[in-house]
Amino acid sequence: MEFVFEKLPLGCEYEIHGVSSLFNPRSNTVMFITKKHVEKIDNLKGVTSCIVFLPFTEIQVAPEINEKHKLIFVNNPRLAYGEFLEKNNSINNRKVAEYKNINGAMVATTAKIGDNVVIKPFSVIDDDVYIGDGVYIGSGVKILKNVKIGKDCIIGENTVLGSDGLAYEKREDGSWQHIPQLGGLIIEDGVRIGANTVITRGAIEETVIGRGSTIDNSVFISHNVKMGENNSVVGGAVLFGSVSTGNGV
Repeated sequence: MEFVFEKLPLGCEYEIHGVSSLFNPRSNTVMFITKKHVEKIDNLKGVTSCIVFLPFTEIQVAPEINEKHKLIFVNNPRLAYGEFLEKNNSINNRKVAEYKNINGAMVATTAKIGDNVVIKPFSVIDDDVYIGDGVYIGSGVKILKNVKIGKDCIIGENTVLGSDGLAYEKREDGSWQHIPQLGGLIIEDGVRIGANTVITRGAIEETVIGRGSTIDNSVFISHNVKMGENNSVVGGAVLFGSVSTGNGV
């Protein structure tokens, strides 16, 4: 997701247009690095103009990284990252779209819907959504912002795609800082999803459900999950954040 951050740290003179991660960095973004991964900081040599929250560390940072980026050393990088996003109003960055009524379903005028798509009544499809050809969407389904669905998928009744996952960091006073989930969700071709299932968007990049997978009723799949092709998930199962699976699981 791209948007301009305006309340920048003192001494930061370049524009910031989104978020990224250390493992897939992009220029002009904000990110955080945990102590576990700080040794990978050289990944930032290939990009420029990032705000980077990182822990106090004894690791030598290359001069070119100091020159290219705004490095902010803090006790808790994830907490500082969340506070920065909150100050820039990115927690509530979803604007109300214009909708049209299609067979009793509310569909954003900017949503891109393929051919031969069936949308049952009482469903809601947000803006920045792409739905491929031949998809069936049951009654009461909610498809939120930044979701891409491949062709020939089935989405069961009352399922929610692209909601925020549970992402918080505790402050020193015991209160919780919400970490906005600004990534997306990709449902690849031929996926079948049962009723009352919830699949959350990624925190920074995408949650991915692999081609040909089958997901039963009442399943919860959290942010950043990378599911391989032709997986089968039984009812009531939970896949917590950042779980990954291979093919045929």
